[in-house]
Amino acid sequence: MKKGSYTVEAALLMGVLIPLLVGVIYLGFFMMIRGNVQGEAIEKALTALLIGEETEGVSLGEKEVSVEAEAAVPAFPFGKRVFSLADSVHGRFVLERQKPSETIFRMHSLKKAIRQVKKE
Repeated sequence: MKKGSYTVEAALLMGVLIPLLVGVIYLGFFMMIRGNVQGEAIEKALTALLIGEETEGVSLGEKEVSVEAEAAVPAFPFGKRVFSLADSVHGRFVLERQKPSETIFRMHSLKKAIRQVKKE
């Protein structure tokens, strides 16, 4: 091997490895923000169900509570062009309203069915 060949190889590899590393980090931030937005939507739905009031992005229906949340994604200058990611992340969560008495009745019915199957 000639002197300086490792330097040339490293320079050629860094042109690929550095953007790849930055892309993985950027994708990690995107996924973290997406998870936070979904968690926020779930939290708003549960809060609205307990309180019983509509707030921004929350709609209360007879049978369900639906929530929509949104957050902006910080972008590196080349992030949008290279990875084609959106400017913002949307989260949607729908929580069905269930009557506790119906849930308890279903649980007791399942217990009875399991007992009958075990006896046979």
